[in-house]
Amino acid sequence: VEINGHSFELLAYVVKGDPVGKQRHRDGKNGSKYTPQKTRDYQHRIAWMTASQRNLREGAIATKSDAIFVNVRAMFARPNYLKKPNAADGLIVKRSKPDADNILKAVNDGIAKSGVMPDDAYYVGCQVFRYWVERGGTPRTEIEIYRIIE
Repeated sequence: VEINGHSFELLAYVVKGDPVGKQRHRDGKNGSKYTPQKTRDYQHRIAWMTASQRNLREGAIATKSDAIFVNVRAMFARPNYLKKPNAADGLIVKRSKPDADNILKAVNDGIAKSGVMPDDAYYVGCQVFRYWVERGGTPRTEIEIYRIIE
């Protein structure tokens, strides 16, 4: 893929289910901290889908000399008031929680857990959009990872 004179390698996939923002760590017994189960489950789904889309024999998508751009579209189940006949049929911009940055944190951690990229230090840019899903659609997270080839 080539855009504005730059070549890209693209890894694109969809994670089914409602998107989840990264939740704060909780205090456990004996002063330990843990990530809430809902966040861990979402990150695990992202890690599994990322790894399954990028055959692990192909290795990591990024090395220390690479630059990565991540595009995330989080699509949430519609609330009842948007299921009425007078509501729009297509995607509707979502202006409520979870925040876009918390969605990105959860996605980044899931990608890192997949083994295809060591961490988000390789990101040169990212973009997150939140929507209510289209009428009749299913909640999902669409993820595109672009490796810039220089």
